Amino acid sequence: GLEVDRARIEVAGKVGEETHKAVEQLELARARIALATALKRKEDQAARDVIAEALAGAEAIEWHEPGLNDAYANAAEFGYGKLGVLEMALQQNSAQIAVVRDGGGPRVALAAPVMEDGRVLTLVYVRLPVETVTAPVQAAALPGGYLALRQGRHTISQVGDAALAGM
Repeated sequence: GLEVDRARIEVAGKVGEETHKAVEQLELARARIALATALKRKEDQAARDVIAEALAGAEAIEWHEPGLNDAYANAAEFGYGKLGVLEMALQQNSAQIAVVRDGGGPRVALAAPVMEDGRVLTLVYVRLPVETVTAPVQAAALPGGYLALRQGRHTISQVGDAALAGM
């Protein structure tokens, strides 16, 4: 009833906050001149540091060329979810977030184009632990209720009475 609804709203708010915060942090980092400068000078560690500073807890930071040719050539191996979030970032010209299968399981993936003078230098891909979005779900107290975090039809995390999942 009401308690479960309240918990749902609270959890949705917290998950929304976490995802919004991560997107915002990547947006700020991708706009930093230090990032474009490091990339142009091929100073990989300095470029990584700009992203790592913005997104503490990053499990992986990768650079992908804007054409995504290597990714398309081996899409299954590269990962469809990962490719999808990179494509969205390119199309929307902004930081994008999704839960994808990467690093052996579900992870939070962020991607964004790094621009300079109106052109895309590279795409940055950042992998975060899935707990970034599942922690608020797992922390929810639901006596006699059920709560799931889903992306499309895929359940990422759930708590409570799983028999209520179909409701």
